[in-house]
Amino acid sequence: MKWKLIGNLLGALFLVAILVFAAYMLVPFVRYLSIPMTGGTAAPMFNEDPAVVKIKAQNRAKYFNLNTMGNASTIVPTIKEVPIQNGWLNTAPLDLHALAKEDKFILIDFCTYSLINCYRESPYVESLWKRYKDYGLVVVGVHSPEFDFEKNPANILNAIKAEGITYPVVTDGEKQIWNKFGNHFWPGNYLIDPHGEVVYTQFGEGGYAKEEETIRKHLAAFGWELPNYGPTPTYLDPIDQKAQTPELYAGAGFIRRRLGNDEQPILKSTSIYTLPKQIQSDRIYLSGSWKAESDYLQAKTDGQVIVNYLANSVYIVLAQAVNPIMVEVQLDGMPVPENIRGKDIIVQDGKTYLQIIQPRLYFPIKDKAPYGRHTLTLLTPPGLRLYSFTFGVY
Repeated sequence: MKWKLIGNLLGALFLVAILVFAAYMLVPFVRYLSIPMTGGTAAPMFNEDPAVVKIKAQNRAKYFNLNTMGNASTIVPTIKEVPIQNGWLNTAPLDLHALAKEDKFILIDFCTYSLINCYRESPYVESLWKRYKDYGLVVVGVHSPEFDFEKNPANILNAIKAEGITYPVVTDGEKQIWNKFGNHFWPGNYLIDPHGEVVYTQFGEGGYAKEEETIRKHLAAFGWELPNYGPTPTYLDPIDQKAQTPELYAGAGFIRRRLGNDEQPILKSTSIYTLPKQIQSDRIYLSGSWKAESDYLQAKTDGQVIVNYLANSVYIVLAQAVNPIMVEVQLDGMPVPENIRGKDIIVQDGKTYLQIIQPRLYFPIKDKAPYGRHTLTLLTPPGLRLYSFTFGVY
């Protein structure tokens, strides 16, 4: 009787173990089924770097992933749903409904001032505003920030003045307008007719001639007598489809590909980085002590930042913790050659520097520099904040 009881007990325990195991295996499947399916292009399948997966889990912060950005197919159907109420920077608040009654078209331009794509596009948007503001077109720049410092109205105003922007700009610090449009792109343009319908969209740089032709066609259809115009001015477009180094982010909450160092950033932690003997292409390498924040890495000691890149031009988003600082810049181990120095490079005692005086996009290597692979080195003092590198074939 005793052995029978023990046998029954063991059998029951075995059955419980099987049920627990089955439930464990079923949970991921149930979770998969619970994910809502949406229209649009599916994200490509890929095997993500295990180190990046670990970084994302450690940071527990928003991860900026290109593969999940969607296709911007969902846009606001009418202008009445757009909550543009507050935060106008360089104009009195616009009554978009009143403008619609005057048969005005609204061109919404989503932008963020530290992004090179928006920087390059802004002269074109400004030219549209100047040419057609008296002929039925109202341009509204919606500043939806990528980094936290871009939420500061004073920083945005500095950028507006520096870039010579005169069209109305409204802040969208929490991306309420961005979300209403279901937008996923900087720059992202939406042309809205007087009925409140989105009649044309343009995402990313380029397509300027087609966009202007479309705007003119819609304005003319509503009876606006337009001025004559020549060819749309040529703004910086990619030279061709050459390969280039992808955008590289440093902040713990933005990192897309792991650093070249073995040590990886962990949110709110300070790590000591040592340069390896060999530098791989298209990755950020650090030396010295750096503290990881969501947007950026901040130097705690003297150190270096090294990137071996393939491109024509280089742009870096940088800031300083408190006081202005000088960052020495070297290209292939030497001062940046005079013929390719970006507009922010200054020279002292034969060395080339960036003076970091405010959080923004800095230009160490100018557009249309010779295409090729080079090694860029920043000699970094304490207090430097490193956000991102962007490269271009321009």
